[in-house]
Amino acid sequence: MATNARRGAVETLIRVHRDGSYSNVVSDTFLNSASLSREEKSLFTRLVYGVIERRLSIDYIIDTVSSMPLRRMHPTVRDILRVGVYQ
Repeated sequence: MATNARRGAVETLIRVHRDGSYSNVVSDTFLNSASLSREEKSLFTRLVYGVIERRLSIDYIIDTVSSMPLRRMHPTVRDILRVGVYQ
């Protein structure tokens, strides 16, 4: 179980991208089970939906500045970078 909004966002994005899960279902499950402050829950929601909404732009930025192509990166690393770039 994630202990903060950023970690929860990465774990949620991994499940969405890897498993093809619906983002709203995974997000709701996390938010209902996490003991986070209201502000942390809000940050989690903004990160998850922001990365999903802007994924093409974020991936372009990562590809532009990285020496390793995005498609060759480990999926967890990709989602960590996506959250970082979005934020």
